[in-house]
Amino acid sequence: MRLELQKLCAGYGGGSVLREISAGFETGQLSVIVGRNGAGKSTLLRAMSGMLPAGGTATLAGAPIHALPGTQRAMGLGYLPQRLRTPDMTVQTLVSHGRFSRLGFSKTLGGEDKEKIRQALEQTGMTELRFRTLPTLSGGELQRAYCAMVIAQDPDFLLLDEPTAFLDAEASIQLAQILRALTRAGKGVVLSCHDLPLAFSIADRVLVLHGGTLVLDAAPALAARQEKTIFDAVGVRLKRIDDPDAFCTYILAKPNDNT
Repeated sequence: MRLELQKLCAGYGGGSVLREISAGFETGQLSVIVGRNGAGKSTLLRAMSGMLPAGGTATLAGAPIHALPGTQRAMGLGYLPQRLRTPDMTVQTLVSHGRFSRLGFSKTLGGEDKEKIRQALEQTGMTELRFRTLPTLSGGELQRAYCAMVIAQDPDFLLLDEPTAFLDAEASIQLAQILRALTRAGKGVVLSCHDLPLAFSIADRVLVLHGGTLVLDAAPALAARQEKTIFDAVGVRLKRIDDPDAFCTYILAKPNDNT
């Protein structure tokens, strides 16, 4: 399945944040969006999910995303925003909400639904916390609970805005491994990330936003060689390392004199 953007423009209150973004995303692929604060990463994900009105076109399997019925859209796209609410419900109840688009008129969880919920809790390490209420969780635990909800939703594409925010190093690596496993299982994953070494290490492709425009879209190894473009967009340089024990195969490096 393909998620396609053509000359996508979006903003808030009549102002423009994104300008003519064109890109295609495939299932079985992990794409990471990077850029400075304010570059348009969150806006792009919201527009891709259909949550934000946008100019240009955004289609899922050829169908305009904004025209899809809510249930059909939820089956194709799972969106996790950067700012998460903390309603007074348990983790298990929250994760169960991810199955609502799959339920019939009875809105009753069946055996398959319960198994998807169980798997999502297990994958994110939230099984033992499933009866805790959201307000009692740490920031990292809350992030993992919401990730479990989107995984339980079982969409074709997962659109995740800074999913590693508030996670410690161990949890960030675990989530990265989960996302890689999802792509191997045929899901499409698109996420924004400020952790550049992690982003370049796990991605199949890197999309670099700068000032609301897409300035680079390439495999990590090719993107890292575009040193001036990367430096102008994020203010650092990435260097690949050859260490079989390293999870992150890219590190932050000093800028060259000509960057």
